[in-house]
Amino acid sequence: MNKKIVILYHFVDKATKDEALTKEHVFVDNQTDDAVPYFRNVLREGGYGVGVHRITADRLSDILHLDADYIFNLVDSKELELPVAQMLGLQKTPYAGATYKALSICNDKKRTKQLLRQYRFPTPEYIYVFYSDRIVNLRLPFAFPAIVKPTQEHCSVGITDRSIVRSHDELIYRIEELRVMLKQSVLIEEFIPGKELQVTLVENEKILEALPMAEMAFRGSVRNPWNIYGFEEKWKKDSALYKSCHFVAPPRDVPEEDIEAMLKDAKRAYTAFGLKDYGRVDLRYNPLTRRWYILEVNANPGLDPDPRDASTASANGAGLSLDDVVLRIVKNSLHE
Repeated sequence: MNKKIVILYHFVDKATKDEALTKEHVFVDNQTDDAVPYFRNVLREGGYGVGVHRITADRLSDILHLDADYIFNLVDSKELELPVAQMLGLQKTPYAGATYKALSICNDKKRTKQLLRQYRFPTPEYIYVFYSDRIVNLRLPFAFPAIVKPTQEHCSVGITDRSIVRSHDELIYRIEELRVMLKQSVLIEEFIPGKELQVTLVENEKILEALPMAEMAFRGSVRNPWNIYGFEEKWKKDSALYKSCHFVAPPRDVPEEDIEAMLKDAKRAYTAFGLKDYGRVDLRYNPLTRRWYILEVNANPGLDPDPRDASTASANGAGLSLDDVVLRIVKNSLHE
C-alpha cells in the first residue's frame, strides 16, 4: 500500500487586521498557495498518496490528528511557522523540515549571529539595536557602508536598496523607517561587497550533501547596484529587477578551492544549527580578498521550481531536477 503524505500549508487572509503583518508579509505568506499544486504533483508522480491540509492559527491542534504516514511542512508564515513546528514536535508522524528549536534560532538574526560567532564561522561584523534604544548618538565599530536588517523577518522583508547606508544620517533614517514599518529591533552589519551566494543542502541516506553553489546574477544592464537579494528582486514579478535577477550554478569566476571551503563551512553550519532533511546557507564572497562570510542559515527554505530560483539552479547544476530533490527529502526521512 502506498504511503500517504499530507502537505501542510498556510494561508493568511488579505483582510487580516494583525498589526504585526504588513502587506509584504501577507503577500509572501500566500505564495505557499502556488507551491502546493507543484508538491502534490511531484509526490503523486513519486508513487505516494497525497492529502493537503491548510492550517490556521485557531486550528493548530489539527496537526495532532492528521491521517498521514509523513507530513511535508510548507508553512513559512511569520505568524504560524514556529507554532506549527512546535506542534509537529509533539506528534509522532515523521515530517519534513526543521525542529522548533532550529527554526527559532534561524528566524532570529541576533541568535543566528551569536551562534555563528560561537562556532567561529566567518560572518560580518555587526551591532544589535533594540527597538527602544536611543540612536541619535549611535556609532558603528566598523566603517560604512553598512546594511540595516530587521531582526525577526524572513523572505527579504525589509531589505531594499535603502538598507545599505553610507553615512550616520542615512543609518539613523533607515533605523527609524524600519521601526515605523516593522516595529522591531535591527541588526546593523558591515556590508560585504561582492557576490551573493546560496548553498542548498540535502540529506541523502543520512549523508549531508551540498548541491552546487548558486550565485545571484542579472541579465543585461538592469541590476541591483549593491548586488543584494532584496524584496524586489525576490518577489515583485512585474519589476525589471525581478525579471533580470536569477541564479546560476556553479558560481562564475570563483576559485575551486574557495568553493570547496565555502561548501565545507555550509555543511558545518547546517550541523551546528541543528537542521534536518534540508536547508540553505547564504553567503557573501569578496573576489578581491577571496574571503567569504556567512549571512544566514535557513531552516525550511523555499523550494521553487522556477528556473530562476537558487534551489532549482543548484539542483540542475547537480544534474537533478527539483522534483528529484523533493523526493530525495521524503525518501531519506522515510528511510526508503
